[in-house]
Amino acid sequence: MFWGGYNRGRQAAGGIGNWYAVDAALCSSGQRHEPKYSHYQALHRAITSVASTLLSGETALGKEKPVEVLTKDEEWVFGSKQRRFDYTGVVDRKTIEFSATGSTGVPTEISFIENDENEAVVVRIPVGNDVVKYREFTLSPRSAILVIDGVLAFDAGYIDPKGMSFKREFAQTGAVPELVGWSFWPEPIGTQGSGSGTRIDDAPIEQTTLNVGSSVWSDYAWYETYLSIETTGLNDAKLYVESQRSNGLLVFVDDLFVGSGEDHSHYWEGNFTINVNIGKLSKGKHKLSILSESMGYSNLVGRFGNSGTGPKHKGITGQVLLSQGKNMKNISLVDGREWSSFPGLHGEKKLDEKHFISAANEPTRNASPTWASVLFKTPGFNPANQSLFVQLTVGRGHFWLNGKDLGRYWNITQGETSKYSQEYYFLPIDYLRTDGVLNEIVIFDATGGSIVELQNTTKLVLSWITPSDSPNFEDEVSYPLACI
Repeated sequence: MFWGGYNRGRQAAGGIGNWYAVDAALCSSGQRHEPKYSHYQALHRAITSVASTLLSGETALGKEKPVEVLTKDEEWVFGSKQRRFDYTGVVDRKTIEFSATGSTGVPTEISFIENDENEAVVVRIPVGNDVVKYREFTLSPRSAILVIDGVLAFDAGYIDPKGMSFKREFAQTGAVPELVGWSFWPEPIGTQGSGSGTRIDDAPIEQTTLNVGSSVWSDYAWYETYLSIETTGLNDAKLYVESQRSNGLLVFVDDLFVGSGEDHSHYWEGNFTINVNIGKLSKGKHKLSILSESMGYSNLVGRFGNSGTGPKHKGITGQVLLSQGKNMKNISLVDGREWSSFPGLHGEKKLDEKHFISAANEPTRNASPTWASVLFKTPGFNPANQSLFVQLTVGRGHFWLNGKDLGRYWNITQGETSKYSQEYYFLPIDYLRTDGVLNEIVIFDATGGSIVELQNTTKLVLSWITPSDSPNFEDEVSYPLACI
């Protein structure tokens, strides 16, 4: 894969938004991902130089040849985990950088040699049809080499230090505009009555069916019903909701947030029961509101995998059970009672009807999901090698730039560390205003996080890479700043 892609909008993969495939040769921002870019470029150059031979003859796939391997006893034997694919043709030497002869229009021997062993091996291959002369090569574990006329043209196991000799630069604070004009407004809880697209039924409507049927292109849906507690109340209530993998649920009782649950599997799909701890429920009638958040398709499944490629189910897909506590019978909430289902978010439909709340009155932990808007001026920079990002580490949700959907964000961290899986989100140059008008970023935080923290930590970042005297771009794991 040469380019990991932007991963914008509703097509974003499960888990993390805005980028994917961090092992690709280009970052999601379009910047070169070194050393992968230089390594991949070297491979392309080698293959391009002999492309006419590779494309004009029959494929060598399925016609692999054995490869002699040097044993620890200094004996040559045919290896069980090594193979060779040969091509022969006539190539113009002017296009080949690896030839020792420099002649033109001569037969060329091309060999791809694989080593599937978990350790390095020394192999030898004959020179042309000569059964006496051999050339030896060392292959790294689980790697391959390309040999042209007996000369090593590319070694997958060797990373040129030049490709690692870079460092990431960040523009000084004064060179990047500040975010200004913050404003906030709440997302109304629940379905908000029978109008504006709300559908009434005796069961929750599956989210994909609900949204597509309403021509709403959103990762969210609201569900609402009423329940009555006739006992003295519940001290340890739990909710069990039948849903699908890569889906999240936020639960509100009487418009107050009580808990959430999610599954963000990246490699599976199918039915999944999401458990949410509610805690205490007093005697009487209560409104139950559930915000469903699709976290995307599982990786490859349903698009390139073996399962069906139709729309994937999301949201509430079956039973909703209320647990009254240990050794007590669960109560079904899908028992013919009325459910209302609302496609998308209210704020997605009414971005121009903002009901602002003051940052001075920071929401409590039980606040509703929150919308935020902030403005900034496009800075001067060279998009050929510089990229503009927004650093966003508060909450979980979705965001837009000038009305363009940029996908999900989530302040999830890596394992047990405090290191964010992603904190920089690329702002595409083709979405930025260049006419002097201020840009607007709109953020939806499903968790209703701290407004003050969001204001204090969110900022613009201008970044690029430059050559460095010391190699430090090892890969995306040991040097995560190779791509941000």
